[in-house]
Parts: sequence; structure tokens; C-alpha cells
Amino acid sequence: MDKLTNATPTTAPATLDLGILKESLTMAQRNGRACVQCGSSDYPLKPAGMLLDVAVVECDSHAWERDAAANPPTWLTKPCPAWCTEQHRGGDHPDDRQHTSVIHSTDLLTMDFENFGSPTKPEHRPVSLMTDLVQGHLEAEPRICLNDSTDKGTSYYLSLAEAEEIAAHLLQLVAAGRGRTAHQGEDAA
Repeated sequence: MDKLTNATPTTAPATLDLGILKESLTMAQRNGRACVQCGSSDYPLKPAGMLLDVAVVECDSHAWERDAAANPPTWLTKPCPAWCTEQHRGGDHPDDRQHTSVIHSTDLLTMDFENFGSPTKPEHRPVSLMTDLVQGHLEAEPRICLNDSTDKGTSYYLSLAEAEEIAAHLLQLVAAGRGRTAHQGEDAA
């Protein structure tokens, strides 16, 4: 017999026994200091409702899952690309209806460091060049976004063909700078 449902394996559908579920909560979960689903207290916690006479909370991750299940992204016409890291919702603003990838970042150590702090508390760090894939939900293919970590706000969006051409040029320049000759990205013998 399943202790949470009071049902034998052959009984269907099973009903959830909330009294047993309530007794299985940790003290932190019962006192609203930990997620009712995972027990985590590290995330910002949000009210999740009542479990019998106990007000329970859940972490952002589980709140998002519950919201996404109740409000699926109907604007998505096909599954996300394998590289998409977004957690889409039905209420996403039209400007946010895009797929984005992991951001790759490279510190530019030969450039002057930027002050990312304030004039009174400077925090000098290297500028980073960042790249990622972005694709609007109605666009045919992704683009590569290039930008830096400064507040100047300049971003460059390249088609995959343009990015491939620039990558080939960069590899040729690297080979030349290292004293090798390169032909279309391949080292010559």
C-alpha cells in the first residue's frame, strides 16, 4: 500500500491523503521557511496556498513550474531548439518571445580595464566579449549576438553565414599572427 495515497497498486485512480502528506513535511516546510515540494530554503519563497490548515510556500523554481503548467506558452508553434535555455510562459511579453542560448564570455585582458563600480568605490575588471544564439519565435534561423560587458549597449546580430565568415577571418588572422599560413581555416603544410 502507498502511504501517501492509501491505495493498493491495482487501485486507480488513487486519491491523495493530505493528512499523510502534511505529516511528511519537515518542520521548516510546515512553518513556511522551506519549499513544500523540494525543502529548499535557499530560493526566494512564495506562498503556494494551504495544505489543510498549514500555509505552505514554494521556491521560485517550483512556482514557475506550476505557473507554466497553468499558463502554457501558446505562442510557441514548435518545440524549442536544443540549445534554448529559456523557460517560456504564456504571459511572456512579445519582446521576450525568443530562444536564447548559454552566453559564452571571453575577458579581453589586453584592453584597458573598465570601472564596474562607482567613482568612490572603483571595481576595475576586464571588459568581456560575449556571444550567444538568439532566435525570435517567428524567425527562420538563429542569429549570433556579439556584445561586451560595458554599459555602452552596442550589440551586433550576425546571421549564421556572417558569423561563419567572421570566424574564418579570425582563424586566418590567428594563423598569420602565429607565423603560420592558413587557407580557409586550414593550416598549410
